[in-house]
Amino acid sequence: MLTLRKRWKNSPIFRRLAGGVGAIALGKIWILLTQIALVPVLSNTWGAEAYGQWLMLSTIPIYIALTDFGIGTAAGVEMTRHLERGDDTAANRVYQSGWVFLTLISFLSGATVWVGIGIWHKYDATMYDMQVAAGLMVAASILTLQVFVLRAVFTATHNFAKGQFVNDLAIPIEGLGVVIVAWSGGV
Repeated sequence: MLTLRKRWKNSPIFRRLAGGVGAIALGKIWILLTQIALVPVLSNTWGAEAYGQWLMLSTIPIYIALTDFGIGTAAGVEMTRHLERGDDTAANRVYQSGWVFLTLISFLSGATVWVGIGIWHKYDATMYDMQVAAGLMVAASILTLQVFVLRAVFTATHNFAKGQFVNDLAIPIEGLGVVIVAWSGGV
């Protein structure tokens, strides 16, 4: 049993697996801590109604992220396949194609929502803060879509844990930004 444990500890596969599991676990812990902190801060600072509106707006990035259509994952698989064969040119071509596709999808999705916000503003200009917040959520979503292909590069180059860590680092940073805005009187 000791020999098996020693072999696993010295194995690069085990280290990558342990790093990946650790990075995913850390990301889940960040989500948990951020949500635990945000609920009382935002509900006390903004009140129940404004906090409820914020929760509705915060679903926008989720819907825009669905427009990825799995391109980030597929690009990661293809880049990994090409890199394992030693074909860096083909891997780079997959990265660039995935990035261009996601950029187009990002801007089409963003433009659609921004047009919707413009129509919303035309019929109800009293909710300017909500419209600005929705526009900022769309911009953040576009950046998130761009990260999907970048994270695929980390995965393809056997740096999944680093990519996951960098990706998940956005969670506490975004949470801290929201808290700062709320405490400074912003909605």
